[in-house]
Amino acid sequence: MKLSLVKLPALYGFMYAVFITGVMVAAALSLVVQHQFSLPACGDLLFTWTLQWWWLNLVGAALHVLSYAKSLTSKLGMVANTLGVCVYIAYALIPNYSPVILVVHLLALALLMRSTRRRLVSVEG
Repeated sequence: MKLSLVKLPALYGFMYAVFITGVMVAAALSLVVQHQFSLPACGDLLFTWTLQWWWLNLVGAALHVLSYAKSLTSKLGMVANTLGVCVYIAYALIPNYSPVILVVHLLALALLMRSTRRRLVSVEG
């Protein structure tokens, strides 16, 4: 598969989704070890940890903006990239909703790859 400007945000988004899943598991496990697990405490811990990597969200949002500009002919691609930008903003501003944001993020990635495949088929076919 050839890497393009449209697929690059999907690759970065997949790596970020794996990263944020690991962070959520680490936050939950650190609270379980301390015998203080609760969802609000986990959200607070994620909020304090997010200050260390908020700039990764800027990279992801910028990649989606570039991909949006490249996919102006595909409505599905434009929707997926808009969702991707919103997801990265949400990760930075409301990290305590990370599980919900992760589901929306995976949906945006699936839409983005689907729009890429449809464009490739229509060009080749």
